[in-house]
Amino acid sequence: MRSSALLVVALLVVALGGAWFLFWGGGTPALDAPTVPTAKTPAPDSEVPEVHLGFVKFYLALGDVEKARYHLERALKLDSTNPDALGYAKLLMKGTS
Repeated sequence: MRSSALLVVALLVVALGGAWFLFWGGGTPALDAPTVPTAKTPAPDSEVPEVHLGFVKFYLALGDVEKARYHLERALKLDSTNPDALGYAKLLMKGTS
């Protein structure tokens, strides 16, 4: 009888691949594993100048110059050397002068 119980436990260990600890109250191996350092988290989309330039194009196409100007200012704050942003700045300056 004892050998049958050991055989069942051995089969469980093999079949469940270590997850048997969960059934026997042995802890949570996945949660206890050491953490692995990851690469730097990418910037959210609101911190990418190209996203704001997309909004500039969109709002200019709709004729909403004020919203286009807001996103252009945001894009220039994030990257003041962006050639597309500088080009739109010249375009909007021509329209207001």
